[in-house]
Order: sequence, then C-alpha cells, then structure tokens
Amino acid sequence: MRRRRLLSQAKLPAQGHDGLAQVAGQEPRLADTGSHVVHHELEKKLRAFDIVANQYRQDLSLFWTRANFFLFVQSGLLAFLTTNASTAIERSPLRFVVCGVGLSIAVVWYAVSRSSIYWIGVWRQRIVEIDEDLNPYKSFSAESLTSTRRPMFVRLRPTIITTYLPIVFMIAWVVLGIEAARNEL
Repeated sequence: MRRRRLLSQAKLPAQGHDGLAQVAGQEPRLADTGSHVVHHELEKKLRAFDIVANQYRQDLSLFWTRANFFLFVQSGLLAFLTTNASTAIERSPLRFVVCGVGLSIAVVWYAVSRSSIYWIGVWRQRIVEIDEDLNPYKSFSAESLTSTRRPMFVRLRPTIITTYLPIVFMIAWVVLGIEAARNEL
C-alpha cells in the first residue's frame, strides 16, 4: 500500500505522443517505458523512406537513360534522312519505311515516357507521405505545395518537357513521310 502511494505521488516526466519524455529545462529524450518500441517504429519508417527514396532515384535515372537512348536513335534516323547520304534513297520506298520506323519508335518512346512519369509520381507521393511522419519541416511536401503556385513556364520540369519531346518527333516523321509519299508518286 505504501508503495502504491509513493508511486502515485512520484513526479514522472510527461510523455509526448512521439515517445519523448519531456522534463522542464531538459532536452527531450526517449521515454524509459516503451522506448524500444518507439525506436523500432522509427527505424521501420526510416528503412521504408530509404527504400522508397532509392526506388524514386532509380526510376528517375531510368527515365533519363531511356530518354537519352530514344533521342539518340531518333536523331540518328532523322540525320540519315536529311543528309546527303540519303540521296540514294530519295525516290525509294525505303525512305517511306524509315519514316514509318521513326514514327513507331516515337510512339513507343512517348508511351514509355508517360509510364515512367506515372511511376516517378507514385514514388514521389510515397516519399511525401513518409516525410510527413518523419520530418518536422516536411521538406518534400512543402516543395510540392510551392510548385503549384508558380507560373506555368516555371512549373514545367525537365522531365515533363522531355515526356512531350516524342510528339515533336512524331510530327516530324509524319511530315517527312508525307513528303516521301509525294516524291514517290
């Protein structure tokens, strides 16, 4: 009985919702009761953040690698058709075939880019969600909010611009294909 009374009269530090014990005039520290649980949860969230951030970086890197590959192939085909080396196929059906191949590659490039942008957005959203739990400054979500308040020309990120670059090539291939069809007639 005496022990219960002593425990009820003891001044234990107040425990916050984040598992930190706060004593007036002292820095917050992990609470003695349940601190291993709080630490384990924090480690799980940090591990999840690390996994998601790595996946985001990997998808972003793959996006640029794919964009560079498709741009290289498209530029090579376009250069082949527009240089003096292509004069031998000026009136050949091969010119029309090269335009069809270029158009097909541009369509595939556009589809791959749109898919990549979707997954980059998914992983970025996951980072924002985990960041809201871990980071008191909410760096990722704050950046996302401010980007919607900028003018349109500033909001266009290089990834968005690169996503629509295949459309320029599609238009070029259609124009070159029409020209090739006219020359053949």
